[in-house]
Amino acid sequence: MEAIKIYYGGNIITMDDTEPFAEAVAVYKGKIIKVGTMLEVSKVEGEKVEMIDLEGRTLLPGFIDAHGHISLVSMIVDFPYLGAPPMGSVKNISELINVLKEYKSGAISSEEQWIMGFGYDDTQLEEKRHLNRFDLDKVSKDNPVVIFHTSLHFAVCNSKALELAGINEETREPLGGVIKRIQGSNVPDGLLIGNARMMIVEHMPKENLDGYLEKLEKAQELYLRQGITTAQDGGAGLDEFNLFSAAAMNNKLKIDIVSYAISDYIDTVLYNDKFPVGEYRNHFKLGGVKILLDGSMGRTAWFTEPYNIAPEGECQDYNGISYVNDDKLEEVFTKCLNNKWQLLAHVNGDAAAGQYINVFEKSLNATKGIVKDIRPVMIHAQGVREDQVDKMKELDILPSFLSANTFYMGDEYVKRLGKERAYRTNPAKSAVDRDMIFTIHDDAPVIKPNILNGIWAAVNRESRSGKIIGKDQRISVMEALKAVTINAAYQYFEEDVKGSITVGKNADFVILNDNPLDVDKEKIKDISVIATIKEGKLLYRDDSIF
Repeated sequence: MEAIKIYYGGNIITMDDTEPFAEAVAVYKGKIIKVGTMLEVSKVEGEKVEMIDLEGRTLLPGFIDAHGHISLVSMIVDFPYLGAPPMGSVKNISELINVLKEYKSGAISSEEQWIMGFGYDDTQLEEKRHLNRFDLDKVSKDNPVVIFHTSLHFAVCNSKALELAGINEETREPLGGVIKRIQGSNVPDGLLIGNARMMIVEHMPKENLDGYLEKLEKAQELYLRQGITTAQDGGAGLDEFNLFSAAAMNNKLKIDIVSYAISDYIDTVLYNDKFPVGEYRNHFKLGGVKILLDGSMGRTAWFTEPYNIAPEGECQDYNGISYVNDDKLEEVFTKCLNNKWQLLAHVNGDAAAGQYINVFEKSLNATKGIVKDIRPVMIHAQGVREDQVDKMKELDILPSFLSANTFYMGDEYVKRLGKERAYRTNPAKSAVDRDMIFTIHDDAPVIKPNILNGIWAAVNRESRSGKIIGKDQRISVMEALKAVTINAAYQYFEEDVKGSITVGKNADFVILNDNPLDVDKEKIKDISVIATIKEGKLLYRDDSIF
């Protein structure tokens, strides 16, 4: 017989405004059945009761990943990581090449195998440049070598990989993409920007189902170690849909995964019999549609005004890259509205934000506004202006901010965008001031899953160099906690079953070794996740602490 579990003896932050804090919470069969004082909760009746002493630790609702790419996390989980400190250890191109060589010597046994790496950041390398085909030819001239930028908006290929993908002097660039050329020629130098990176992705080897499921298992463990009980795959094609549907049907999902079909795959993903949009089946559901409007902040994000410092090789009036024209965008938006599908749009620069707002309003009017509650989301929303935030509130567009980038890229934003634009990136306080629902995300694997780090960044807005990037956009700890719990649940239309410790909701919990509301704000990033509970089941536990 299943026992009633009572958690007590610590700080319980419910995220429920009617009862923000509690002394104890009772759980039965994966649901919360009582919340309140120890006296109240201890009165629950059951033949078997298990008391779980938090020993002064802090219990919160499980963290909800408001935007990320768990399929990509799965894909690269065994790749060598090429990031700079503090996430990685690579400081220069020579070290990066050596990491790939070591990987080759230990994991690669034939010339047919691809050598891949992830997470390099040209702005943090000592050379301050992207790699090229000639750098990667030093790793191997026989094996195809591909590495991906931390932003996911750049890929670098060696000569063999370019050859296999058929990318040469005569290759035309796709809309929203750039094939970087050797200066003074049409010869590709190996760097693929924006949509051009998909030209190599299409040729990369595909895992068999068993291999995918094994990697997905590892990825889920990464999320559980960060207290995440709901994750997103924000931009799925047919391969990703098939992976998650197979994982669900084979009971391989430990956490909830919400998948959004990339706009090119609407017809092949969203029209299916096995997984109706908006309905969980074995921890997997389709949420709606994802479309990209521009590139990465500080490099290819689309702005109305030019960058202060243009990327290498671009003219001085460079203002980024638009990924989609208005007609295509309106077609996608209208289809979403007519089918009541939720809409997620990747937006960084203010020109892209303006395109989203204008085309969405036009599409809404064209469909006579019959659908009011599809909760459209502006993913990243890093460069939105104040007048655009006003318009987003009017249209009920939810911003989801990449707050952690204030730390990782804040100094670079100041350099490339100037202080005025950089200091109001990820303007969460602007959303708070308008009483808007907003969320915070990591965009994993752009940033490794780490919800507490994102909370710290939104609260402190400190850069790598220790500068404060926009003091006026700081938010409170409680506001940041809501962004990754109850607000994120609302974003997924799940506020009735997740996001707070409330009677009747799922018993999705995270246990922390310290209370983020009590510690010095600078110490929030140092808090550890010591246990993660999904629907009453303990799925992760740090035995060294708890």
